[in-house]
Parts: sequence; structure tokens; C-alpha cells
Amino acid sequence: MPGRAHSAHSSARDLRQSKSVVDGQELADFTRDLGEISRMDSDDIVQGVIQAAIEDIADLARRYAPEDTGHLASSIEADVGPKTGRVVASAPYATFVEFGTWSYNMLEPKSGTYEIRPVRASALRFEIDGDIVFAQKVEHPGVKAQPFLNPAVDEVVPEFVDMLESVGVNLIVEGPRIR
Repeated sequence: MPGRAHSAHSSARDLRQSKSVVDGQELADFTRDLGEISRMDSDDIVQGVIQAAIEDIADLARRYAPEDTGHLASSIEADVGPKTGRVVASAPYATFVEFGTWSYNMLEPKSGTYEIRPVRASALRFEIDGDIVFAQKVEHPGVKAQPFLNPAVDEVVPEFVDMLESVGVNLIVEGPRIR
């Protein structure tokens, strides 16, 4: 005798693909499976999908992060809780890389430059073409955005919806699994 999953699969397949009369036992099995599915804890069903999606976003964001020292990519972490998840880039400059600064800021573009002055020293120190330069202030035009997190989210969200749909279809086709 076929197993429970096979019976549910056959019932769902027959209901989906055939316009012929459905066997009463197949319909009864399918109805029982749907009843069991409706009593399952939705948090348990969705939690695995959320975790997979959040980890995918974090992996892609690490891959998309611009590489200089590697600190930005290594600061990206995934955190998954019940029915929630988040991906955080904790490098102090992550927001500036993602959205840009001043005239290049994707959220609030401004024209012109902005002034940078020393806060804890008497002068700014930086390097230009190998030469060390000191200045009391500089006019900075801003930094272009190099999005890494938003593109990862944009790529995974449609897959997340597909994953949820797939879990639901598998529950219906295969029947609830005994835990």
C-alpha cells in the first residue's frame, strides 16, 4: 500500500490534472491532509523560509559589497527571529557606501560640496598621489553610492515569495509530515 505522502500526492495530482471522477477515498485523504495542514503552526512552516531568505540576502550583500579592506563585507550579519529577519552591515561607513554622500546621496541629493574640518586635531591629514597633505579644511564633492544591500534584497524577495508558495504546494501535494 502506498505511503501517506504518495497517497496525498496522488490525490492532489488527480484533483489538479484530471477532470474525471475522483475516488471517494482519495478525496477523503486529501481533505484530512488539508485539515492537518490548517492545524500546523504557521510560525514553524514560515521560519525555515525566512531563515533561508535572510541568509541568501546576507550572502549576496557580502558578495556585492565593494572590496577595499574586506571590512564592510565581513561586517554583514544575518539575524533571524520568529517571523522576522534582518541583515545588518555594522561597519561605521556602511550607510555612506550604500546610499552615497552629499551630492551623490540617493535619498537626499544636494548640489555642491560640503566642508570637512578636523574635530580632534589641528589639521586634516591625507594622501594625494603618494604625497602627505595637511589642511585646515577641504571641500568634498561627496561619494557616489555603491549599493550592496538593497540589490541583494531586491534579488531575494521574489525568490522568498516563490519559496513560500513552494512550501505551501509541497504541504498540499505531499501531505503534512509527521514530526
